[in-house]
Amino acid sequence: MADIVKTLNDLIARCRDSEAGFGEAEEVCRSVALRDRLTGIARQRAEFAGELAGYIRKLNGVAAPARRGGAQGWFQADAPDDASFLAACIAGEENTLRAYEIALTKDLPVAVRPVVDRQRLAVQETLLELRSVRMVRTA
Repeated sequence: MADIVKTLNDLIARCRDSEAGFGEAEEVCRSVALRDRLTGIARQRAEFAGELAGYIRKLNGVAAPARRGGAQGWFQADAPDDASFLAACIAGEENTLRAYEIALTKDLPVAVRPVVDRQRLAVQETLLELRSVRMVRTA
């Protein structure tokens, strides 16, 4: 059970890192459309973290869910322009996706596995979307 809590806490930390990273779009992005989309992703990651925290409480009321990440795999928001910021977002999402893929190799409870898989798919879709945006912007 402790391994499951640790795995979910790691995903929560990754989601919090993503939330913080994408949240920087408000201050960094010049493109309103890009800023709005990245801010929406930040909100989604906050929802993911909250959802996973609920499962931790159901599994083990003693262990407190992670409240914030440790910038594992994310970036410092020092990107000077939208293209650099977008590249940093892509790198962060690649690391987040890897964390979800690793989590799915673990023996997760039946109720938790579909949630983690659904969130992984959303991260994967976001990564594909960000890569497409980058391709359009550099074309």
